[in-house]
Amino acid sequence: MKTIKFRQPIFIDGKFDHWHLKGSDMHKQYPAIPTHYTADDGRTTKCKSRLEVKICRYLDLMVRAGEYIAWHYEPEVFEFAERHGITRYKPDFCVIYKETDNRIAKFWIEAKGHLDGSSITKARRFAKYYPDKTIELWMQDVPAGRTRKSAARLAKIDGIRHCFSRIVNTRKLWKGL
Repeated sequence: MKTIKFRQPIFIDGKFDHWHLKGSDMHKQYPAIPTHYTADDGRTTKCKSRLEVKICRYLDLMVRAGEYIAWHYEPEVFEFAERHGITRYKPDFCVIYKETDNRIAKFWIEAKGHLDGSSITKARRFAKYYPDKTIELWMQDVPAGRTRKSAARLAKIDGIRHCFSRIVNTRKLWKGL
């Protein structure tokens, strides 16, 4: 990962002004700000991004509505039989629900603001080593492919679409609430 170099850290109204990056690094994404989610029952979850906090809220809403039984944040690590590169993967959420025949089942959620190389590798390896597991990709914004940049992002998603049971555009999901 390339290190982002700053001309000067500039804060405006307590917020970092990201336009003072050097050269071509202006378009780079910043690491997500760790945040906490506190449920109505007092349970606190330390999340890695605001997207994950929104998903926590949504999952709690679905549990209260009776759609899901429970959810857990990063409860399990999956090992890959690889000698190099990514050998472990920890999906963001595990959701437990009742199927129509009253069997208890679960699926996994991976929350992403954008896809990078390691995310794509993890998705492909998870699909290869755990084909019996159901995983969904919940993205901050699924690109429409209208511009060159969004078309490139959409091509990345299309390259791993087979690894996920479904891809959820969370912006549309939040609008429906």
